[in-house]
Amino acid sequence: MRIFHIVPTGGDHCDFCTAPTIVKLYDCKNFEWENQPIFQGGSATMARAWAACEKCAALIDADLWDSLTERALRHFRRKHALPRSATWAIREQLRRLHLLFREHRIKPC
Repeated sequence: MRIFHIVPTGGDHCDFCTAPTIVKLYDCKNFEWENQPIFQGGSATMARAWAACEKCAALIDADLWDSLTERALRHFRRKHALPRSATWAIREQLRRLHLLFREHRIKPC
């Protein structure tokens, strides 16, 4: 049985759904995911940017967190041929990751 596990990674794509076009960056304090800091190096309070595509940015700006999670899940399922049996577990991982992002996000003044 294949076990799926979300591992956040940065790069030249949306950090939420992996779309190739980034339109907005969100400052966020570092936090731990699975006992590891999201951003390696630097202090725990150092702010780093999370990248979002147009659709994910619209969901974040509208505080539509459940919709963001469902969008990320759809993209994850397609990219990794996720079996339906693993959907609930991945949805919960994404939901927790998005909750941590929301809690640690630095909103502009």
